[in-house]
Amino acid sequence: MNVYGEDVEIDVDITDQGEGVSCFGKMPDGVGVFVDGKCVPGDKVRARITQVNPNMLRANLVDIITPAAERITPSCPHFNQCGGCKWQQIPYDRELEIKFKRVKDALERIGHSTGFELRPVIGSPATEGYRNKLTFTCDDDGTIGYHLPGDAQAILPINNCLLGDETMNAILHRCRETGFRKLVIRKSEHAGKYQALINNLPTKIDGLPVTIKKHLEERLLNFTYRISPEAFFQVNTRQAERMVRESLALAKPQPNEKILELYCGLGTFSLPFASRCRKLVGFEASKQAVKDAETNARLNHLSNCNFHAVNLNKAEALTFRRKLGFTPELILTDPPRAGMPGHLCDILLDIGAKRILYISCNPATLARDIERLSNKYVLDVIQPIDLFPRTEHVECVALLRQKD
Repeated sequence: MNVYGEDVEIDVDITDQGEGVSCFGKMPDGVGVFVDGKCVPGDKVRARITQVNPNMLRANLVDIITPAAERITPSCPHFNQCGGCKWQQIPYDRELEIKFKRVKDALERIGHSTGFELRPVIGSPATEGYRNKLTFTCDDDGTIGYHLPGDAQAILPINNCLLGDETMNAILHRCRETGFRKLVIRKSEHAGKYQALINNLPTKIDGLPVTIKKHLEERLLNFTYRISPEAFFQVNTRQAERMVRESLALAKPQPNEKILELYCGLGTFSLPFASRCRKLVGFEASKQAVKDAETNARLNHLSNCNFHAVNLNKAEALTFRRKLGFTPELILTDPPRAGMPGHLCDILLDIGAKRILYISCNPATLARDIERLSNKYVLDVIQPIDLFPRTEHVECVALLRQKD
């Protein structure tokens, strides 16, 4: 094995896309290299070693020696600095292939799953202008934009963001003279209405369709959602609706079934599932989200669901068994990127529902949790859905069935 040292420059062929702006290649002697920089599989690059381990190197991109044949020119002028759309340098169909491989590799290598059906990634109809929420910061010098990756203080000036539509960018321009510290722009696809929150306060903007109501309303599958200013809602509305539809198709809730939902939020999945089952009980750490879920259930005339504020990531998660009051046929879980804590997986194993529908934004933690549940459950089908085009992120809807 050759001897490598920090700050030494090496030439390496990039073979695989990694997380974020990290790609992977191998040296002639078989040593793997993770290169941090916006590379593309197929690039030959020069990189400077930053970390040396026995069978792996980490390096920073210095230059692209020979670009990959499929490399394309990014559409955003901020691409080289912004930490947002990291994958604009590859065609979208290739991006979907990479995301498919990432899901497959995670399930097989981390989850040790076999025999499941992995469906092709459902691509987003739009790769620009798809976000329904943008957040901007203004620093002490009056610079307005996004935080630079790796530097919580520095702001990258943004004139127009291609993730938002024309009206969202018009709102940004109109708000530049207000002296804000934080600007949040939200959009309702259904109503064609926008909300501008300057320093967390709804603000009226003449000449633009901006509501000053506290809540913004959205619709998915004919269900109405009232969204509080700080509430979480999937940022790609059209793909969120597709994800709910695919979830229903996979889980197939029945009129006589009872459902337990974990990490229910404001009820994105709760409402469609409650309309198709006997009873649904949801749990969520945020008290405000629980209030929103209760409001949304009333708005949609659903009386067979109720919600409780419980921090599922802490020991108090044990209390939800007592509040549940029944054994569910189906469990829905939609945890954050960290996945479910081990104690929660143990509780699900003890409950023993016939089916678990696991909605995940992180294939690695999804695969880990599937293995944790493998004593009683087997992965049946997984449907990846791209809610975040031009980024490394991919959502998955996974159906687990109790073993015979």
